[in-house]
Amino acid sequence: MAVPVSWSHCLLWFVSNRPRPFLGVICIVSHRGGAIYAPYGPFFAIITEILPQNVSGGAIGLINSFGALGSFVGAYLVGYLNGKNGGFDASYIFMASSLLLSALLTMIAVKRTKIRTLSNTENKEHLPVTLM
Repeated sequence: MAVPVSWSHCLLWFVSNRPRPFLGVICIVSHRGGAIYAPYGPFFAIITEILPQNVSGGAIGLINSFGALGSFVGAYLVGYLNGKNGGFDASYIFMASSLLLSALLTMIAVKRTKIRTLSNTENKEHLPVTLM
């Protein structure tokens, strides 16, 4: 899951540090859009695997609420950075940094969950670990 998000980070960083012909930016940003939405399916599948069945619906709702809040605040912050700096460079760097942070947090969270799942099933005959 962290690989497509990291790839999106690299593409945004590339766009922020190069001269921008219009067609090149459209191609790179479109590719980045595909890469940023690629981990959504596995992400929500992991949530239902990790959490108990009775709380997974509420957890997914909470995650969606934070996503909506982030898109609301992020749009204003990107607009502020565009207006303050007179260009898109600061916005691209902010978005690339946010993607890098989310990739790192995803790797840490999945790693801790793997360790916890393995330690909970040490004495059992089968290991139901289905994470990456």
